[in-house]
Amino acid sequence: EKSFVSAGFSMQIQQSDLATSSDSEAYTLNFNWDHQFTEKFSVIQSFFINLAIFTPQLTQEQAANARIGYQGSGQQTTVTYQCRFAYQFFPYLSAEAGWSYTSYGSYFDVNNGDGNSFTRNQVYLGVRGTY
Repeated sequence: EKSFVSAGFSMQIQQSDLATSSDSEAYTLNFNWDHQFTEKFSVIQSFFINLAIFTPQLTQEQAANARIGYQGSGQQTTVTYQCRFAYQFFPYLSAEAGWSYTSYGSYFDVNNGDGNSFTRNQVYLGVRGTY
């Protein structure tokens, strides 16, 4: 049996330009855990959360005068969890079965509300070949 754990955090700040008219800050936290039950059978799990915050640099009137879109201030949040089981037949061929859950929320105070939010579950089976 072998296990591997990793985690990370990042922060990104992006200055506004006239195309977006919003400064943004993004914060990301991730966590991964891989565990090998036997030499051929393993599980890989990942957790990811991202928060992006948008702050307008122009008023709604200034954006209208410049003829660019204005969405106000807001945030976008993404949470993803993935779990995948793998069985290795040969060093270059394995079968996988997994599940992925994603929740995305987009909230802006003008024109948007929470109209772009969604939750998604995905189940998959596959064969992976490597060389």
